[in-house]
Amino acid sequence: MPRRLLQIAVAVAAVCALCPAQSAQQSSAEKQPPQVHDIILEHADKYRYDEKTNSVELSGEVILRHEDGTLHCDRIAFNTKTKQGEATGSPTFVDPRHTVSGESLFIDFKARVAGFRRGVKVVRWPKKEQTGASSASAPPARSQEERKEGEKRLQEYEKEKAVITADEVQYFYREKRVVARGNVKAEQEKRTAWADQAIYTDSDELLVISGNVRLETAERESFRCNKATISLRDNWVEAEGAITSHFRISEEE
Repeated sequence: MPRRLLQIAVAVAAVCALCPAQSAQQSSAEKQPPQVHDIILEHADKYRYDEKTNSVELSGEVILRHEDGTLHCDRIAFNTKTKQGEATGSPTFVDPRHTVSGESLFIDFKARVAGFRRGVKVVRWPKKEQTGASSASAPPARSQEERKEGEKRLQEYEKEKAVITADEVQYFYREKRVVARGNVKAEQEKRTAWADQAIYTDSDELLVISGNVRLETAERESFRCNKATISLRDNWVEAEGAITSHFRISEEE
């Protein structure tokens, strides 16, 4: 091999040998510190901390805040290492778009998931009237027309909300995703749906229900299928699998 080519080959080999070490150094240097997030206790009547078991117990009108959500309950016990806990006494999780309640709650603060069991209810509030939701506590309108307009906005706001009930619900409160299972019932204005499972994502405002799906409207029309996707924002429905339906047609002009 010519001397010049031999020198090039040796240089390339040296670079290749150094690359893994350099990559490892870069990877170590670029390693991000662990993420820190706050869990804020706003109120409790009693507090107990056990250093040996890393456990915290709170009771009596407990109010805990995490990210943009607030947990209300009568009692909660959680582990400071695992960041997991269980709450009882009408636990309710509230954020700007949802209110979720049930008889008991398992919460994972690290994964940002709240799992409710028994008698679970999810209320999803529409986006566009977020400021109007608090108008009931605002100062009285200056004129009768303004009062009527405010009442109308509140009525429309109430109509557009969606309510889901189920045996158990997992609420992923960072991504605003609801997974409901067991005797699922979803209601919005003039339509009601029943299913074995429902998944709602707030980013696209789509509700996907599956398993023994049945939909009914206030006009007593019905629809059955294996799976249905409902847009709560744009008011459309898509269905698939073993579809049957009952529509009503008016002969009035």
